[in-house]
Amino acid sequence: MRVLRTTAVVAALAAVFAASAFAFGFTDEAQLPPDMHLGAPYSFQLSARNGCPPYYYEHQSGDFPPGVFMAGDGLINGTPQSGGTYQTWLAVKNQCPGDSSERLFTFYVVDPEPLRIRTGGFGAGIKGSAYEYVLRATEGGVLTWTLNSGRLPTGLRLTKEGYILGLPTVTGTFVWRVKVNDGRRTATQDFVLRINERLAFRTRPSLAARVGRRLHKSLEVRGGQRPLRWQILSGATPRGVRFAYGVFAGTPRVIGAFPITVRVWDTNRLSSTRTFVLTVRR
Repeated sequence: MRVLRTTAVVAALAAVFAASAFAFGFTDEAQLPPDMHLGAPYSFQLSARNGCPPYYYEHQSGDFPPGVFMAGDGLINGTPQSGGTYQTWLAVKNQCPGDSSERLFTFYVVDPEPLRIRTGGFGAGIKGSAYEYVLRATEGGVLTWTLNSGRLPTGLRLTKEGYILGLPTVTGTFVWRVKVNDGRRTATQDFVLRINERLAFRTRPSLAARVGRRLHKSLEVRGGQRPLRWQILSGATPRGVRFAYGVFAGTPRVIGAFPITVRVWDTNRLSSTRTFVLTVRR
């Protein structure tokens, strides 16, 4: 007798669970709407199961985020205008008389981090030399870059992927503003780029001096960006002469030819090298 009762209870519970599994109501996916992003278009379709379709949906109580609405077919869309957490009771109905299912939905409106351009200053370019630089921004969707104002040096262009590239054909200082968009957010930033002439020596390789006479010879360069740094890479000045800040200065005490290789750098670490021969005669 006890076995029969146990069997009857198990059968009744199975019937309850089976009925629950096939009950009319919202689908599991519909009960987990994705987060909304403040100021970004949103669209989410409610769905139901079992019963007698077609289904239609009603707003019972509570609030949607401002700017977001629900249609009778269960499409929730709009552009949320305020961040926060919003709870609302929604009902789904069908063609079977008396069938209705209600559920409390929670919608989260997230205020995303602002889009930020992470690129700092540019290194200077050189007229007539290939130039390439990649703009970067904080993580987001697909980034699209555009020139918002100003102009790039002639010969350079900005791609939508954020590459500044080309062959500059002019010198000078250029100021412009770039804009980046990831589909939801935008950011702008001003940049300055200087295009210089190539750094090169203007002074001829042959230098002359007289023994016992005061020498003061400045090496001249063109292009580059000041201030400059100087260094003797090889060779040595004649006794009584020193080299500093691009100038040979002193009173030579010996006769002879002195080959000296000099390198100069500018503030952008661009350099030029030349070997000079300082000839000291009587």
